[in-house]
This record gives sequence, C-alpha cells and structure tokens, in this order.
Amino acid sequence: MERIAALVGFATGGPFDTAVKVTGWGGFVQVFGDFSAGCHLAHAVYGYFLNGGSSCYVVRVGSEGAVRALDAAPEAQTVAAPDLARMRGAQEAIAAHCAATGRTALLDPPRGLPPARLGQWRAGLDDDRVRVCYPWISVLDPASGTGRSMPSSGHVAGVMARTGTLRPGAAVRGAISVEHVAGPAEQERLAAEGVICLGPLPGRGIRITNPPATPAPSRNDGEPRPAPGGRHGAGSPR
Repeated sequence: MERIAALVGFATGGPFDTAVKVTGWGGFVQVFGDFSAGCHLAHAVYGYFLNGGSSCYVVRVGSEGAVRALDAAPEAQTVAAPDLARMRGAQEAIAAHCAATGRTALLDPPRGLPPARLGQWRAGLDDDRVRVCYPWISVLDPASGTGRSMPSSGHVAGVMARTGTLRPGAAVRGAISVEHVAGPAEQERLAAEGVICLGPLPGRGIRITNPPATPAPSRNDGEPRPAPGGRHGAGSPR
C-alpha cells in the first residue's frame, strides 16, 4: 500500500493554506504552476513522483493556517516541508502536528549545516515521529537544464511512497550528488539521532545509506492523539 505524503511549501499559484490532492506532476502544474527559482516545492513534488509516488497532497503556505490545512488530508501518512528549512517555528508546528496525528514528519536542516551540529539543531524537534533528511542534494533543474541544490525531503517521501519503508540502498531517483558524504561511523551516529542519510554508492548513484527505523503508519482516523511526553500539536513523473 502506497505511503501517501503531504508536501508543504511555496508555489507560484494555487490556493493558500488548503490541502489539494494531486495525481502526477501534470496535476501539480495545473493547480500550483511550474518550477520557480525561488521555491523548492515544485522540485520536491517532481522528485516525489519521480521516486514512485502516484498521488500526494500539496499545501501552499500563506499563513500559520497552512499546518491546520493538513487536517483535510486524511490519507497522508508523511509530511515533507522542503521550503521551511530555515523557518523553525513552522517546522516545530509540523512536528507537533505529526506527534498528535501519528504521521511522520520529514524535515530538512538549513543548507550547509555540518553533521556535528545536526543533533543540536534537531533538539527542539525531538520526537519519535520526526525524521531529518540529510544532506541537501543536487538535481538537474528541468526548467533550466542546470544543476540545482535543494532539500531532499520530497525525494525521500517519494522513496517511502514506493517502498513503504526506508531500506539501506534504496535509490533516490533524480539526485545527482549530495552536499556532504558521511562515512559509515557518522551514518550510524546520525541514524541513532533520527537522521535519514543520503549518499553515493559506487556505480549505483545516490542511495539511502543507513536509515533509522521508519515510524509505523498512522491510523488516519481523523482523531488527534497525545504526543509523547504529553505534548499536543495543532521513470519520469506524469
């Protein structure tokens, strides 16, 4: 069964703070517009479909109400937010939402953050429903034909849609290179901190290298449940 994702970020068009279900890349373009140099969302959705997703929910951020819009995405089991890597408050709101609903949050650190600082950065997001996607990846921008650096959460969400869970060696389609190559010991330490590492395997492209356990899918019954600790929370694509 496909693990459907909701992707949250900025787009050139479409309704604000509303969860819209799209099927295929063409469905996204029809509602939210094409690639944009200033937004990661379109590239993340493209990467999601490229990696095996067949449908997803998209929320174009317009206000703090964007997180509440996820309540109208009942099938979503994973939430990725590629444009919010430097918006700490928004990431905390998504983490709280996922803790309360049993979804999995796929969050990206700021670009260039060294692995030694990931644990400190993640501290305020310390919940068993949060997975950090690391590092940023380089992809070929279909609009310009040149390389583009971007967060990896949308691509990882597509891998999860394709495989149901993350396994070592799972291919990350569309990723050309990674910003930082972690060694085996570093991968093991990061996995223990809830970090999903991506890296090159000789002759096999960019892969999931040493993932932490994937949280069990939520029941998606529309009923929020208490978060751990008593906290509550608000191939080419078609």
